[in-house]
Amino acid sequence: MANRDEVVNWSGSHWAIVSGALAGALAGYLLRTPRGRRLCDAVIQMLDDFSFECARFCQASARAQIAAADSWKALEGRTKP
Repeated sequence: MANRDEVVNWSGSHWAIVSGALAGALAGYLLRTPRGRRLCDAVIQMLDDFSFECARFCQASARAQIAAADSWKALEGRTKP
């Protein structure tokens, strides 16, 4: 048993146990309660929407890159003697 003057040494394994317990408690809340399941479904829907918008942005930036490259090639063709 530690005295009041002694410092308790928390090693990495203690933090892993605490974080695992917290993750388990969160998973239990999300999977076992109706409110948690609704929250989980809402988060999944938001992540799907975010993923879709990221894909759209990626496509738009690829089209803009192609257009800029084509414009640069056309400009270089005009400036050559």
